[in-house]
Amino acid sequence: MINNFEGGANQVYEFFSDPVDLSGFTTLAVAFDWAYAQQISSNTDLFRIFISNDCGETWVTKKTYAGTSTLKSVNQFVTIPFTPASLAEWASDTVLISGAANFTDHTQVKFRFESKGGNNFFLDNIRIGRLDELGLHKVETEDLLEIYPNPAQGTTILKWDERVAPESVRLLDSRGRMVFETKDLTDLKSLTIPLEGLCSGYYLVKVTGMDGTHSLPLIVDSGN
Repeated sequence: MINNFEGGANQVYEFFSDPVDLSGFTTLAVAFDWAYAQQISSNTDLFRIFISNDCGETWVTKKTYAGTSTLKSVNQFVTIPFTPASLAEWASDTVLISGAANFTDHTQVKFRFESKGGNNFFLDNIRIGRLDELGLHKVETEDLLEIYPNPAQGTTILKWDERVAPESVRLLDSRGRMVFETKDLTDLKSLTIPLEGLCSGYYLVKVTGMDGTHSLPLIVDSGN
């Protein structure tokens, strides 16, 4: 756990894997679970995944999660020190890194959290290796969820892979306020989300299922 609540803004926390021999790899899976909450809407904490093929001399960013959108694992602001109270307050992802140039006999993975004044950050259940060796499926959000049209006006349709097994779907505005929620998803493979009355802007669709919480950005164009 990173004590981001008391640690103050503009702090950087980094975690490294040991150098490992990944010669011959073409794809690497980096899977993990995390939990994070904002204190206020302007908290822009960042979590990044890097890879190095030269024993940490240089690093390449492979994925970034932003505190205002994809990093949030809960939809409400938390103004006391945040600790996840249940599995529903955790999120999970599997980052796939491809390209033979990334993999040498001294490859490293780095996790970096950049504090911008938000709440505590938890990282757990880190797994690094081949997908099949880890017993994982490719579970990146873009492969499990689809939303269209996007940008949208009036309504938008959310479709999901059966592996998601959604238990709830929530729509959050740019300040983290929930503007739509449903748990009536039994036997469904898609959902029409109503957008009438919403202001134009950036929204976040959060789908909580058996394997954690997945998020998709949505742009609403009210036509005004």
